[in-house]
Amino acid sequence: MPIAFKQGVSPADVLSLTVTMLIVLQAAKDWFLVINKPLVMTSLLRQDGVHALGRAVDIRSTDLTEAEVVAFESYMNDKFKAWRGQDKKMHKTCIYHDVGQGVHFHLQVQK
Repeated sequence: MPIAFKQGVSPADVLSLTVTMLIVLQAAKDWFLVINKPLVMTSLLRQDGVHALGRAVDIRSTDLTEAEVVAFESYMNDKFKAWRGQDKKMHKTCIYHDVGQGVHFHLQVQK
C-alpha cells in the first residue's frame, strides 16, 4: 500500500525531507503495511519549526484503533531514540498529539 497524501499536501514535498526523515518515514510506512492500513501524510513542509527544515511530517491517526496508536508510537520511539535539542530538552521521534487541528502523529528528527 503506497503512502497517501491529504488533499492539498504535495507528494513532491517529500523531496525536501532530510535523509534521516526519509529513513524514519520508511519505517513508519513499513509498520502501516504490516497492519494493512494506509499511511496518510497530512502535513509536510510548512513555514514553521522543524517542518520548514524538512525534519518533520504529520501522519493521520484516525484510521487506527487505540491499541494501534499506542503500538505505533511505542514502535517508532523504540526504533529511533530521543535526542537533546538546542533547547536542552529531550525530543521524541514520534509524538501523538493535538495542536488544534485534531489528533495525529508528528514525526520529527534532529537532522
